[in-house]
Order: sequence, then C-alpha cells, then structure tokens
Amino acid sequence: MAATTLPLKSLKKTFDLLRIDPQHLYLAVPATDAAPESVMDLNEITELLWDVETDAAIANNIWAEIVRQTRTKNSGWTVVACGLAGPALMSKAGMLKACFPGADTAEVQAEMVEGFLIALRTIDLDDAGIESVAGALANKAFNMARIPYREAAGDMADLSADGLVSGPPCFPVGHPDIVLARAVRAGVITAEEAEYIGRTRLEERNLADVGAELKVATTTLFDRRAAAEARLVEALASGAI
Repeated sequence: MAATTLPLKSLKKTFDLLRIDPQHLYLAVPATDAAPESVMDLNEITELLWDVETDAAIANNIWAEIVRQTRTKNSGWTVVACGLAGPALMSKAGMLKACFPGADTAEVQAEMVEGFLIALRTIDLDDAGIESVAGALANKAFNMARIPYREAAGDMADLSADGLVSGPPCFPVGHPDIVLARAVRAGVITAEEAEYIGRTRLEERNLADVGAELKVATTTLFDRRAAAEARLVEALASGAI
C-alpha cells in the first residue's frame, strides 16, 4: 500500500517547482515609508520573507500584496502563499499534533492548509492591530484547524486535582492551550510565558494591549515571548513535551 503523501510536503514540492521555473511569478509591491515601489520575482520574495532580519513593515507590505493576489483568479499566488507559509504551518501542525497525539498527521496537515486558505480569504488587511500579516495568517490557520479536534475531544473536560486534564482535550476557554500547559508542567516555559503566548498567539490579541493589561513593557513582552517560543519549539521538536 502506497504511503500517504503529506499535504504540506506536497505543497512544498509544488512551491519548489515554481521557484525553479524560468517563467517566474512577479509581484509589484507598493511603496511604503520603509521601501520604494518595486517589482520582485518569486525567489527575491522568498529570500526576503524567510530572512529574519527583514524589516517587519517591508515583510507585511509584501505579504499584504500576496494576499490580495490570492483573491484574484490567479491560483499560482495561492500556492506561493502556502509555500511561503510552509515552515510556519509545519510548526503549527506539530503543535496541534502535540495537543492531540492520536490525530492522523495527514489529516492535521490538511486541516492546517484548509485553515490557511480560509485565513487568506478572511484576514482584514486594514486591521491596524495586526503586527505581522504572516503571523496572523498562521495563527488563524491553527485556530481553524484545531476546531474539529477540540469539538471531538470536548473543550470543557474536567480538570484533575493537580490542574491537568486526563486526556488530549484542551483546557476550558480562558486558559492556555494544552500544549502550553504541558510545557509549563515540564518546566520548559513559565505560567506567565504561557499566558503571553496564549493571549497574543492563540487569541490573536495585540501585543501592546496585552502588555498594558499585564503591566509589562511591549518590548519586554516581545523579548520574553520570543525566548519562550524558542524553548517551546525546541521542546516540541525533541519530543520533550
């Protein structure tokens, strides 16, 4: 019996083919305060968006234009968007699988892709509260993808005496997701760090607003969240949680 082709792996292959095709897709990127108007080919776009040193305003401007292109009849840009978001979607799929270990990997990835496609259609590019277009898209995809698993498991599972659930269900609304709770239990992140991630990533709250509520400077909150997420990703990759 042939092995199941994982959706994100299949998308990556298609994206890689687009990158080596001599007839590249070109994107006209509007001017911003951070950069002049420009025309970029797919490889230039990829290098910029995958470079962590790229200015956030420039990255957001490129991503916004890509989202607009996906809303036209050119399906190639939808593949491009999925390919560019591939690493983030793979990470989110791993997090979802960690929440629900019994879930089928191919199905989890398929749900993640479907969630991302919905995010491309519904994200409000005029929302001033969005700090990162790419991050908002990935978070929306994750939130959409986990809906059927949360419904199947039951969001309102009873808590045990030590605050843990007995199986894969997530904590009730208002608490961090189960994977964050496991990370806290394992000592990978603190409860405060789980709160930062839960509010700004899973609930898609504005970082400055959350910082104001918690009485933490935005820059400090950003640095603490980044450090916590780095430890969380490493723990997930190693199987520590």
